[in-house]
Amino acid sequence: MKEPHSTFQDISVRRRVIISLSILVVLIIVIGLYGLVAIIESNQRLHKSVLEGQAMANAIDTARLSQVHFKKQVQEWKNILLRGNDKNLFDNHLKAFNEEDRKVNECLASLSQMTSGAQMSVPQIAAAIKVHEALGHQYRGALKKYKQPDLKRAVLVDKSIRGKR
Repeated sequence: MKEPHSTFQDISVRRRVIISLSILVVLIIVIGLYGLVAIIESNQRLHKSVLEGQAMANAIDTARLSQVHFKKQVQEWKNILLRGNDKNLFDNHLKAFNEEDRKVNECLASLSQMTSGAQMSVPQIAAAIKVHEALGHQYRGALKKYKQPDLKRAVLVDKSIRGKR
């Protein structure tokens, strides 16, 4: 009777090659699976980063848009003071002033939702909303002093608001 092969050297060359190749194939499969899992996780992190970047870009665009609308609102205020002695122009600029006010409020509210949805804490947004609301009340309060045919009143109204931007 033959003794069972107990060492690698006692095995035939053919079997040694088959065993070595089998071990090599198993190692390649394990390394490949590990690499695949690493690539999938990396892809998921990249996708999340891209989404966060897009959310940040949208928030920045919305913040800039609110700045643009606020600038337009201030310009409409100036137009009211400069050209408001004509009733039609006064009404048109007041309507545009109120429309820009609404757009600023919408942009700031949208920005607040975006940042809370992205779990970013930006207390300046709430402060900007309050300041803009207070400015709107001041502007509208000053308009009550404005009398259309009196251009000197426009200067007085402007002085009462000047520096509050």
